[in-house]
Amino acid sequence: MDPETTLSILRLLKELQGRLGVTIVLITHEMSVIREICDRAAVLDHGQIIEEGEVWEVFGNPRAELTRRLLRTVRPPLPECLVKGLQQQPVTGGRCLLRVDGSGAERYAAVLALLATEPAWQTDIVHAEVDRVRGHPLGTLTFSLRYREKPLRDLLATVERQSIRCNVLGYVE
Repeated sequence: MDPETTLSILRLLKELQGRLGVTIVLITHEMSVIREICDRAAVLDHGQIIEEGEVWEVFGNPRAELTRRLLRTVRPPLPECLVKGLQQQPVTGGRCLLRVDGSGAERYAAVLALLATEPAWQTDIVHAEVDRVRGHPLGTLTFSLRYREKPLRDLLATVERQSIRCNVLGYVE
């Protein structure tokens, strides 16, 4: 089906579900369809449920690698200009790229507050993507900071204790 027809049918299903109060089970690999009309989602891998929950929670904080791969179709990747210069090992005098994923602005604010306590980080936001799923803000925030080994380890340990998903994407000159 063309995108307009698909969207019309999805809206009709959502309207019928609301009007009739029925549960609709939808099986698809199309994450945009799930995002459009589903309230809850379950991710299956070889017949086993590996992740389930409210759609905004699954989209905002995917725990399984398969879920993260499926979500790549609805969440934009890091721009190619940033990917080209990424290196796997720290660069002397270089910068580190970190990505914070999740739901709710408080996650990003918490990391930025930690970075603000230490001006030597010289933090720059290099890419951000924010969306709303079922009324909840979701997104990613990618920023660069001056690379320093021990302070970076401490920062990552602190955000992990706060259950914030923050990943080192790589290093740039």
